[in-house]
Formats: sequence, structure tokens, C-alpha cells
Amino acid sequence: MKLFRHSIKDVFLLVQTLVTAAVPLVFAISNLDVVWWVLLLPLHVMLMLCCNNTSLHHHSHWETFNNKLLNCVYECVLSVAGATSVQVYRNAHLIHHKFVNDPPVSKDTISVLANGINGRAENAWKFCLGWTVKTNFLYGWATGKIKSMPLVKYAHWQREAGSLAAFTLLLLLLNFEYGLWWFFVVCPVMQFLNAAWHYGEHWGAHDRRGDTTQDSVGIYNWWYNTFCFNSGLHQEHHHKPGVHWTKLPSVTPLLHPDRVTAGGMHIFNVPWSADLKKLIKL
Repeated sequence: MKLFRHSIKDVFLLVQTLVTAAVPLVFAISNLDVVWWVLLLPLHVMLMLCCNNTSLHHHSHWETFNNKLLNCVYECVLSVAGATSVQVYRNAHLIHHKFVNDPPVSKDTISVLANGINGRAENAWKFCLGWTVKTNFLYGWATGKIKSMPLVKYAHWQREAGSLAAFTLLLLLLNFEYGLWWFFVVCPVMQFLNAAWHYGEHWGAHDRRGDTTQDSVGIYNWWYNTFCFNSGLHQEHHHKPGVHWTKLPSVTPLLHPDRVTAGGMHIFNVPWSADLKKLIKL
């Protein structure tokens, strides 16, 4: 029996996940000076951010391994690496695929339009800050809603949440100060940019309900799609979410030629400056 269900290339995602989960342990054990925590923060955050939007995301659509038990173990490791339960992520993400920012009363729990005005996207800063607070700090809020999330497998969530809690406790025991830094600095910054990544995947896209050939933002530079495992092909992914990440380029010819595209990364396709000015004026 093959180890990987879809492609041997998923080994890159496995390595990414294991490295991302190991980095905080290395920081905690090595007793580095605080200045190194600060200097390496961008790299640490980017590693976690990419893990969330590649390894965790892809596994939410296509189970990585053929073995059921191995998938369960991997989901616990993914939850630790991305500081996000796979079950909670999968629930929100698959509902998002079904409804895709449907206004005015959105069934999409991570819609960028849900709290906007007149069908426009919510202020990017408010959206990202709200996502960060709910995801990183309001565990009681999240736990209270678990059983109402239709796509969550409760027993799996218990394992994932327990693994993440145990990992956090381990960091605190190994290096209390670093454990606090990881929880109160590294994870919130990552979650803020994680929200921005999602926001940038849809901000400025055509609002043509039900047309999955032009309702998202695509990015086609080689480095983004190489190092982030075709994450730039977001329109392709929305059009054919069942297609494995390795085969997404084959979907491109099926898309509308008038679809919105951008450069760089999705976190740069966000109106940071304009929305900050709007926020300050409020």
C-alpha cells in the first residue's frame, strides 16, 4: 500500500509540518536570548503561516495518507504546528467553499463581507484583529461552539485540542518565558496574517454569485506557487476544490479570462493603508 494517498509530493508538506512543530521546541530548549526571538519572529511566523495555508489547508480537502490512524496522528501534529485545530479549520473552510462570502446575511463563517457595509468587504484591520482575538484567545468561545459546527468530528477535535494544549503546556514547562512569547506574540501575529491571507484571496474579486471561475483572486508568480504549493492558484481551487494541489495548473484554462489576479502574496492584496485611514477617522 502506498504511504501517500494522492501524490509522493505530499512528502514536502509532511516535512514542512514536522519542521514547523519542532521550531518552538528548539527555541524553548536552546534558551536563546530574547533578542533572537524578536529577530527570528518574521521567519517563525511565516513558517507557521505557510503551514496553515498549505499543509493544514490541503489536508482539510484531501487526506494525506492512506492509513486512517496515520491521518489522525498527522492531524494532531498539524494542529500543533499551525496552532489551529484541523477540525475547526476544515469546518470553516468547507462552508466557505459552499457559500463564498454570500451577502447580506452570510452563512460563510469566515466571510470578508459578513460585517461589511452595503455589500462591501469589512475593514481589513477589523477583520484581521477580530479573527486573531477569536482564534487565539477565546478558547472558551470556540469550545462552546464546537458541537454546533456541522463538519467537526468531535472525537477528533478532542484529540487535536488536547494535543495543542499539551504542546503549549510543554513549552511553558521547558521555558516559561518563551512559552508566553509563543502564545501571546508568535501565534497572534500568525493568526492576524492568516486572516490577511484569507482576506487577500477574495478582496477585489468579482462579486458574481455562483460563478467560481471569477470569484477569487489568483496569483501566478513562480516563487509563491513553488514555495507555497500552488496556493496562488486560489481561483482554480475554488472552481475545482476536489483537485489535488499538484494538479491545479490543469484547471487554469477553464477559468474566466476576466478574473482578478494580483502579484506577490495574498497578504499583500489587502488595502492596509486605505483601511487604516478609514479606521482612524472612525
